[in-house]
Amino acid sequence: MNASYDYIELVYRNWPQVREESERRWIAVWNIELAGHPEINKEIETELSAILTRIVRAVTQLPEEEFTVLLDWNAPHLQLQTTTTSHLIGSENMSAIIEMFQQVDQRWGPIKAIQSQPRELWPPWKGPKW
Repeated sequence: MNASYDYIELVYRNWPQVREESERRWIAVWNIELAGHPEINKEIETELSAILTRIVRAVTQLPEEEFTVLLDWNAPHLQLQTTTTSHLIGSENMSAIIEMFQQVDQRWGPIKAIQSQPRELWPPWKGPKW
């Protein structure tokens, strides 16, 4: 029996190190380089955290799930520290991570790089397959 296989493109992504802060709290720091030098205010942390938490709760159907974000920036570089109640690499957080990238891109202008890699390697620009 002959089988044919489609060409599969493998993509290596520089995931941030994930560390366990305490029981059921996982922290990762995402490094994003923006194409421009936008004005960013800290009030967006609360709004962005609420949006991403709603997504994670909808996906998991668990009301206690959380996805919070802390911002630090030195334009054009932006760091987003995420804290989740489920391990970051789990499928329950993928939708929130994609939305986080989209929110950054929409609010502050085009993302140039994520984790020092061209944005074209990351969903939603590549994929959304992980």
